[in-house]
Amino acid sequence: MSLTNIDDPAIQPNSIVGTEKKYNFHKIIYGHLRPWLTGADFRERHYIDLLRNFVRTPKNSSPHYRISRSEAPFTAKIKYYLCLIDNDTTEMINQLMKEEKNSKNLIAYKIDKSRKELIDLLVEIQALIEQRKFADENICSKEVYSDTDCNQKECAYIFHYLFDACVCCLLEIQADFAKFIPQNDLLTVGDIYNMIVKKPFSEEQFIREIDVTETDAGLISPSFQLKKDESFVRQYAHEKYLTFMDEVEFYRFDQLPKISTLSSVPQNRLIRKIIENPLPYSIAMLSYLGYLDSLHKSYALSKVNIYLHIAKAFHTDVRTVKGNCLVLNPYSKEDRGKYQADRYLGKVEKDYQAILESS
Repeated sequence: MSLTNIDDPAIQPNSIVGTEKKYNFHKIIYGHLRPWLTGADFRERHYIDLLRNFVRTPKNSSPHYRISRSEAPFTAKIKYYLCLIDNDTTEMINQLMKEEKNSKNLIAYKIDKSRKELIDLLVEIQALIEQRKFADENICSKEVYSDTDCNQKECAYIFHYLFDACVCCLLEIQADFAKFIPQNDLLTVGDIYNMIVKKPFSEEQFIREIDVTETDAGLISPSFQLKKDESFVRQYAHEKYLTFMDEVEFYRFDQLPKISTLSSVPQNRLIRKIIENPLPYSIAMLSYLGYLDSLHKSYALSKVNIYLHIAKAFHTDVRTVKGNCLVLNPYSKEDRGKYQADRYLGKVEKDYQAILESS
């Protein structure tokens, strides 16, 4: 499909040939979700409301790659689009896993079809970025003179993230279904940039491989005393890590300023401290990192929904989370003997600074 008529209303996402499910990918490029469209329905408040009611698609597998951009999404519009994109990549991989269980004969065909579709999308996205001048440098620029400038920055962020998400999805499919893909067809990140989109590749790209060894072996607490074999302990710790990360990923935990400034290994050390320590410590650390404020200010979550989210991330009860959050306010009348997160405020800052200095 040519991009020359991409603003033609007649072009709809259904015109993607051979696509059974019409993903938001297509609507963002060709359809009514094109982010440069303007109008009364596309105000910031509108996106805050959409974020509040957004339903995330749960992942059926552990991720192997992640997107790590230094610039956090700076408007609710960007955050909403990123949620749509993340849901698409999750649904695509979940669907392939479902197909693998249902039809061993067709799975190789389905995988090949999905990979080709992603490769086609990458070419189209790169062409659109160049055509509309959505330069990556626009994202870093702090100069915004008008709504048009802001819209251009938002579109640049969205389409560069969409590009990275398609790369990640392609790599995830290869990692999850390698046995169904001929060895000669496997692609590296460099192959995708250099061979497919003819774009220079550098180590500064925003695709990061998740260090499974670091997150798996490193999550065993020395004080974890269970009379079980080592493999059980490792699995239990790894599941705690995955539960936490799966919950906070939706709200861009890794793009908080204090998190994104750390490289991957110090980030993992910090996350280990969060999930290994007692809940009062964990909540104090989340507060110090600015995560609780981000949930309220950036995603318009109510206090009740924040408590529910944190309780789910740590697999604990909501009342304990609420009490520990409340005592962080020096004027709260909550029982400080029972809930002690405020006692850890000095320690979490000291621990973070030690990790920062060692990175």
